[in-house]
Amino acid sequence: MLDTANIKFTTWRDYEEIIKILNGRFKSRHESVRDGIAVDLRKEIKNDWPWIHKIKVNNKGEYRGTEVLIDFSYPRFFNSSNTKLVNNERDYQKVNAKLFEFAKYITLDDELQKDNFEFIRIDIAQQYEANFEDHYNIFKFLQNLLTKYVGKGTKETKAFLEVNYGIKNQDYTKGFRYKKSKYCLTVYNKTAQMKPEEYIPGLMSLLRIEQSFTPSMLGVKHLYFKDVDMNYFREKYKERASQLVCDNLSKGLNETYEELKEEVTQIVKNGKIREDLRFLDGSILDEKIVCNIIQHMSLDKSERMRYRYKAIAKETLRKKGEIWRSFVDNFDKLEELVFQMCCKNIEIKLTERGIEVLKNSNQT
Repeated sequence: MLDTANIKFTTWRDYEEIIKILNGRFKSRHESVRDGIAVDLRKEIKNDWPWIHKIKVNNKGEYRGTEVLIDFSYPRFFNSSNTKLVNNERDYQKVNAKLFEFAKYITLDDELQKDNFEFIRIDIAQQYEANFEDHYNIFKFLQNLLTKYVGKGTKETKAFLEVNYGIKNQDYTKGFRYKKSKYCLTVYNKTAQMKPEEYIPGLMSLLRIEQSFTPSMLGVKHLYFKDVDMNYFREKYKERASQLVCDNLSKGLNETYEELKEEVTQIVKNGKIREDLRFLDGSILDEKIVCNIIQHMSLDKSERMRYRYKAIAKETLRKKGEIWRSFVDNFDKLEELVFQMCCKNIEIKLTERGIEVLKNSNQT
């Protein structure tokens, strides 16, 4: 659930004194940044605090104290990597308590109050095992959904975080990112990221979905330690994911269906399924959509011919070529991803008129 975070607090210890303490505690040289200095602990050869990434100190002025910001990782407190997320209240509070100890260690301020510590950003994630490469069309659909109904992302929005060459000269992607204002959603292949030299595309790997939250995104001015627990973050994660994906899913699927319907109908009537259907593969989420359009379109042909046309469509969309792309069982994959993101059980069904999204009342 919890991954990395940024917190801040204020100490009345003098700014120059804090710099001296940091220089004495760590060998990493501090670098000047806007309004202050920063120390990157990841550059330390020997680091007793490997879960602390970076410290930033801002000089707020004589009567406003010294502001300290800490970038850290909840999972790395317990393990050498962040593969295993922090999912329970006990571990969450244990890290927070140690973070408070670290704050006193770098400020020598015994008057610090943990209740005054506040989050300025926190990354909350879900993850599950899946064949990552077979989700190519799911990721493309989701990014189009967010762009259309939430808004065009910033320049940090990326269709592919990274593309590598896999086995048999087939490309594979490590995921996508959608960023708008202070909100960021990243879906990526954690297994490929952690062990790129060992990764074999096409096998089961860890699919991670991360959302970055700031206080303003959650509708509050401050996000103090004392006011939030694991349940708070869990609910906010599901709430935001539902707003972005679930609330727009039915509309997005049906608009995709309608856009395809006219083009697929024309292709079939022209008798050029093998020749032209491939040109639409960037818009096709699942082969079932194409088959459903063929089944219900106005066509002066026998059921046997409809069956043959559907078979040709499936053959044309079979996974092949230079990139990993699957058109099979993508509704099932989308249902699973929605469950993992939003804890909502849905069922995607094709009808004569389009696509219906059914919500199961028994939700976790």
